Amino acid sequence: MENRIIIFSYYSISKHFPSDCFLDLSPNIVYRNMFLETCSENKIHFEFPMFEDHTYNSICNGKELISLIREPSEYDKYIIFRSKNRIVGYYRVGTAYFQETNFFNRNGFVWGFKADEVHLVKKGSLTYNGPPLGRSKPRSWSNDPKWKKVLNKYLFKIKQQQNIAEEYQSETNRLINIFQDKDKVQKWKDYCSSCSSSNKCTFYNRNRRYKPDNPDHDLFYVINMYYSGDFYSRNILESIPKIPIRK
Repeated sequence: MENRIIIFSYYSISKHFPSDCFLDLSPNIVYRNMFLETCSENKIHFEFPMFEDHTYNSICNGKELISLIREPSEYDKYIIFRSKNRIVGYYRVGTAYFQETNFFNRNGFVWGFKADEVHLVKKGSLTYNGPPLGRSKPRSWSNDPKWKKVLNKYLFKIKQQQNIAEEYQSETNRLINIFQDKDKVQKWKDYCSSCSSSNKCTFYNRNRRYKPDNPDHDLFYVINMYYSGDFYSRNILESIPKIPIRK
């Protein structure tokens, strides 16, 4: 069966955390930008792909995602994720749905899908060295024939790697459990303030630069606020019915 493949970037942690950090980050994982660093276009991308339940929705890359979902059902449809020159893995589109909400300014609807196959690889095990990507989102069914060959090649390469999707999921859920809990965030903050490696930690130094302009709170407070409130879209979307998209 012919595939329909698109490649999306997602924003990952690019900075250094000490090996003895309270959060005990795994060296196997390409973590999302869960610490709310400002990315391109002065935006903060910190949710996608959703490793928590292996879903993806049109809040991010909306036009391209809807185009993929709309492809005929006889095709297997994949999203390959990459962070800079690192390949992270893929989601295969399973059950597609929409949710009725104006909250995210998507004309009253959010499209999404639950992956029916997930394959995520160990950090550093697979690099992208194909044609330049920049901010583009190449598709295997585009007018440029090279992308069909390139994307199918990387889909094949991913399938040859060890699948550690469960570790991505458990690690993401573990961190979110910390971020949503004020007591756990306070323990992290206390540990951070006395950490012997703090001068090597980019999060500690970013928080130190943040505080003079924000005397009433710090980045620990901001992270807890984001993941506990409506900024974190899953807190909204989980309460809205998912209506299957049928063809």
